Amino acid sequence: MSEGEADFFARLLAKHAPNAYFAHAGDKASLMFQADNLPGTARLIAFCTDVIVPAAVLDRMAAGSFNFHPGPPERPGYRPAAFAAHEGGASFGITLHEMAVAVDTGPIIDCERFSVPPPASEEALNIEAYRRLLNLARRHARSLADIGSRPPPSRERWSGRKTTRRDWRQIQSRRKLGATA
Repeated sequence: MSEGEADFFARLLAKHAPNAYFAHAGDKASLMFQADNLPGTARLIAFCTDVIVPAAVLDRMAAGSFNFHPGPPERPGYRPAAFAAHEGGASFGITLHEMAVAVDTGPIIDCERFSVPPPASEEALNIEAYRRLLNLARRHARSLADIGSRPPPSRERWSGRKTTRRDWRQIQSRRKLGATA
């Protein structure tokens, strides 16, 4: 997550765990460094990131790893808002889930869906998803701060096709071709 998001989470979680140690990683290299140097029991919280967390890092997180995904369970993978805008979906959403080695497959803790007035742009979807993810973080702050337990999973399940960077590049290529044709 970004430094600003890390500050937000540190302040939010410190209310429930005042003696906790918070470390920030904004990219894969700093994540690997932090994971190698964290003392004792650790918990990873990812927020709106496209960094794929290696299995070795997930294994080090004895208190679990959690991701705030800017898309609903029906839109796993890369840039869910881009695909929702491209496909013109009538709804979108957000998901908090426990991380697993395979991206966007871990147990879902919570999700929220919302209507999308057409035509919704990727930017508009991302802004609304981000706003709602911040509220989701506030709702789950206490359970995320308690490294002695894990937030319970919901009954929600991942579904839909998992999108990738390659899929997104294909959409971008088609848009460029359409714009010049």
